[in-house]
Amino acid sequence: MTGNSLRPLLKNMKRVFLNLIILITMATLIFGCVSYQSAVLNVPETQKRAGIYHKVMPKETLWRIAKAYDVPLDEIIRVNRIPDATQIEKGQLIFVPGVSQTLDIGSSSSTANKGGYFIWPVKGNVVCYYGERVSGRENKGIDIQTSSGQDILASRSGKVTFLGELKGYGKTIIIEHNDGFSTVYANIAEPQTKLNSNISQGATIAKVGKLDKGRQSFLHFEIRKGYSSQNPIFYLP
Repeated sequence: MTGNSLRPLLKNMKRVFLNLIILITMATLIFGCVSYQSAVLNVPETQKRAGIYHKVMPKETLWRIAKAYDVPLDEIIRVNRIPDATQIEKGQLIFVPGVSQTLDIGSSSSTANKGGYFIWPVKGNVVCYYGERVSGRENKGIDIQTSSGQDILASRSGKVTFLGELKGYGKTIIIEHNDGFSTVYANIAEPQTKLNSNISQGATIAKVGKLDKGRQSFLHFEIRKGYSSQNPIFYLP
């Protein structure tokens, strides 16, 4: 084969080689862009925004943490991808978005000594949790098993806006609080307060009622925000 006949072949091989180089370069650039975008998309949300990590201390709840930092509870649950807000543990780190300084919640003026958090209204065991079905109906609060005649305490400071019989609840007290929350106490007896009375947190408002047919007495307790029921376990210490 002569030199003249090889020249077109070499020219074609050179063109193929150059095209191959171009394709490899483009593929590398595209893959690099996709990899970078994937890396950005896969960065946890807690690394993309300003905020601090709060270390959970004994008896702290997510609600108390949210209240202290003035950050919506739902936002904290979402950014931390918490599947069960009742299961946070001592020592766990919770990312609080949009704040720059950690707080000692035990002494925080937003929650401590001002009735700004909820307390248990009675001592006892929870025998029916929020969302469980009772006689075909969804439980909008929790049922706390205790002895009849035990004092029922106001879970937070507020004003008594209902005192009387409520269908499906029996004798009931409802206390409204100053931030859109209200608490409901059902299956009560011997009210210790009056309608429209202002109540301090921890004050006795009634006694636990007695049930018929030898059934164990319990207090039905609800926390509401506006017209929406909330899971009390999220808020109680």
